[in-house]
Amino acid sequence: MRYGPTTRALAQWRSMTSTGRPDARVGIFVWTPSTGVLRSCASLPSLLDLDADDDRPLLTRIVAHLHRDDIGRLHDVMRDVRSRGDAQSVDVDLTTRDGAVRRLRATATRVPEQEGDSVIGVVTDVTGMRHIEHALEVRQAVTAALAEWHVLGFDGLLGPLGSALAADAVTVWASRDAGLRALATWTPSDTPASESTATASDVVVTASRLGLAVVGCAGGVDPRPALSAGAAVREELAFPILTLKGVLAVVELRSASGLPISDTLTRVLESVGREVGAFFNVRACRPDDTGLSARELEVLELVAEGLSAAEIAGRLVLSRETVRTHIRNVHAKLGVGDRVSASSKRCARE
Repeated sequence: MRYGPTTRALAQWRSMTSTGRPDARVGIFVWTPSTGVLRSCASLPSLLDLDADDDRPLLTRIVAHLHRDDIGRLHDVMRDVRSRGDAQSVDVDLTTRDGAVRRLRATATRVPEQEGDSVIGVVTDVTGMRHIEHALEVRQAVTAALAEWHVLGFDGLLGPLGSALAADAVTVWASRDAGLRALATWTPSDTPASESTATASDVVVTASRLGLAVVGCAGGVDPRPALSAGAAVREELAFPILTLKGVLAVVELRSASGLPISDTLTRVLESVGREVGAFFNVRACRPDDTGLSARELEVLELVAEGLSAAEIAGRLVLSRETVRTHIRNVHAKLGVGDRVSASSKRCARE
């Protein structure tokens, strides 16, 4: 069997790029300027999200999805590669069928003289690789947070999550019979602290109800499951922390400029929710567990309202000494030394 120039070029480029297997994030092409024919391996149309039923020439279909400015730059690079022969790269933005914009990098070189005037190249999905990097950062953050949970608690999880995904704020909501209650909120160090909202958004509520990652627009409106949300910019994402008994809590991320949401990241976050839930299963406690008794919680809530020991004693029909004992126990369990710190720490947990 004899192999033509295109087949040999594809085989050569596979060898050059050390990838002989189909990869949804890499596509290989051969372009013959003299005929205008563009051929590719099977993964390129999938990478570019081209319609399989579109019978137009491959080059025409690709150009239809490129931004106008990028078409000219891509043409100039291919012309230089053809005339000079050295490998060159160019980044272009492509709009997929669902409206998402993806950054692609095309690297091309000229085929040796005996192969004709063809140009061979590889296209990599830069946006997809960034999504993978985000997912890896999230996994690393969760592993580190669980290892130091006894020291940092949710602070060790929310901060790294927010930093990895460039979020403006990250809040964890505890799921209770009476509804969702905010336990803690993280914001970047260079961002003024904002007051946590007392009411969970529709995105958070929907994530709690469905047990799935949910995305929405600013203010938590238009909630929908992340894996079927399409390409619209999403300013809010929430994913549940799941145990065998159901949703234990919901983690909410917000960003005014939009979060880097992808199917890869969504699946990783849902996996993280199950992993953190399993962690709490093993610990046999709730994420908002302070170790305080019901009476100690009552006393602490009244302290947070500014009541004195005498006023608390009157409200709860206890002696002043009993109230003072409860306050001392609260200080010891929360690891703080005064009423203000105890109230602040409790408020941070709530």
